[in-house]
Amino acid sequence: LAYCAQSRMLYYTDTADSRGNFRLYQYNLDDGSHQLVGQLNGADPAGPITHPPANLICLAGDLYFIARQSDDLVRIKLDAGAVVSIRKVADLSQNTKAFTEVGDLSVRADGVLFFNADAALWRFDLGGMNGLRPVASTSHDYLAVTFAAGNLVANRTASPASLRLV
Repeated sequence: LAYCAQSRMLYYTDTADSRGNFRLYQYNLDDGSHQLVGQLNGADPAGPITHPPANLICLAGDLYFIARQSDDLVRIKLDAGAVVSIRKVADLSQNTKAFTEVGDLSVRADGVLFFNADAALWRFDLGGMNGLRPVASTSHDYLAVTFAAGNLVANRTASPASLRLV
């Protein structure tokens, strides 16, 4: 699930159908309508997307996610409510680490991406498309991470109703 403030759209994916297809949809917050945006498991130059994204974030009108079992940061380029392209834009770890399960994504105002994966909280500079590093090891399974008043906050699986400063 991703929210794009500039378009006031929520984006979400479905699970694979019997043929292995999965799609991206948008929900318009202004009129309550749902619309199919496009098919996601088309070919990417780096290889096909084989699983629906487990995480999405909207930046400058496009959607991004970290592909499962990889370090691939993938951009879904959108235009006029349709998928224009799906491309890998970065190898977060230069192919030295494959993230098994990536949790929620959040971007700080200065363009630094934060995400929880493999028992650590990670950061990556989207401006320079470099600088992956763990922020902290954690035994907590974070359900969501976001920024509030400039601080990174998260909720945990063990206590989903409360936010904690990270």
